[in-house]
Amino acid sequence: MELLPVDTANKKVSIRNSKGEYEESYDALVLSPGAKALRPPIPGIDNKHILTLRNVPDADALRDLSLRYPEGKAVVIGGGFVGIEVAENLKERGLEVTLVEAVPHILAPFDDDMVVLAEKELREHGVKLILGNGVKEFVSLDDRHQEVRLADGQAVTANLVVLAM
Repeated sequence: MELLPVDTANKKVSIRNSKGEYEESYDALVLSPGAKALRPPIPGIDNKHILTLRNVPDADALRDLSLRYPEGKAVVIGGGFVGIEVAENLKERGLEVTLVEAVPHILAPFDDDMVVLAEKELREHGVKLILGNGVKEFVSLDDRHQEVRLADGQAVTANLVVLAM
């Protein structure tokens, strides 16, 4: 879909999609072009097994890679909404999942007493949580294994890593 000229005087927008062009009227117009997935300058982050999840092609790449490791290990970096959703789905696919969050709890917008319940639920469903510990570096061990080295010296080995920060 492509947004064509916006007629702010008449509150109309022209849109082009695969079926042609059409016009829509509006009361209020919100432009939300989205954001770029965050890939901070962490050593080793450019490995092909370290993915982000921002759009449908990213989801397809994640699905394809997870299918290559049906009983493998995954590390999800980030305990927000996307990170939790990814962890849950990878766990349902049969992967061993570790979720790493730099702050002391997942779901930063919520109160601590609420997130403790969510953390308990994740653990009960087999997701390992490492909280209050950030990523120091990623190290490629071989073509199938990456090591996520954390600030406190811990290391977690995985077949795939998802950045959900």
